[in-house]
Amino acid sequence: MEPSPLPPILHPPLPSAGASNSENRRATNGFMWSERLAADFNAKLLDYSWGGAIIDNFAYNTTTPLNKTGVPRSDFNAQAALFFQQGRFLDALVPSQTLYTVAFGINDNGQFSIAGGDIDIALNTYITKLGQLQAAGAKNILIHGMYTSHPETDLLQSRVFAYLAASRTANGTNVAFVNLERLFSTIAAEPAAFGFTGNATCLISANTIVGGCADPDRSVFYIPGHPSMMTHGLINDYTQAVVKQCVGS
Repeated sequence: MEPSPLPPILHPPLPSAGASNSENRRATNGFMWSERLAADFNAKLLDYSWGGAIIDNFAYNTTTPLNKTGVPRSDFNAQAALFFQQGRFLDALVPSQTLYTVAFGINDNGQFSIAGGDIDIALNTYITKLGQLQAAGAKNILIHGMYTSHPETDLLQSRVFAYLAASRTANGTNVAFVNLERLFSTIAAEPAAFGFTGNATCLISANTIVGGCADPDRSVFYIPGHPSMMTHGLINDYTQAVVKQCVGS
């Protein structure tokens, strides 16, 4: 086997595949959609995402440093700061030839649901960081919308979409907004048509394989809320289809 820079892909699933205490952790049983997308185009992937990340720690009562009980997470502010510190200079990055992908919302909805917060803070941070990326030369931006619908994050996503549409008009930024809710709703309506014949979620938690499925490729989710390798493949295919439509329009 050729040496690989990727963490080990474990099949059948083992606890360390998604464990928070493992440097090889990943929240699925194989390649993620972004890895597949990069492979399809023979492109280098620079990944600044982090599990459990939100848009802005100050937006939610559970994560804000202003709250004594708040537990901050990685957020868009921290990820963008790291990118601006080093990412632009890696491999002689040419912004006009680079696809910038951003996806937030799932964990934001989770934190907001626990103890509330100010979704406008998250919105302003989201738009500010997208603006900073464009100011740094980004010309191709891909946004993944959430695969579930919630009032607060639906509003956030619609405003982000409106901002991107305005950016395209103002400065010619190429934008694509991939509505994953459409894909997942279609899968949920007829899972067998996509090869999903097992439990909707393979493992009952990220901490144990007890009670888990024998073949995660037959489940939509690997651990709760996190797609399986097969689903990531569908996300990649769907993403490319949407981008082609956006480019052609």
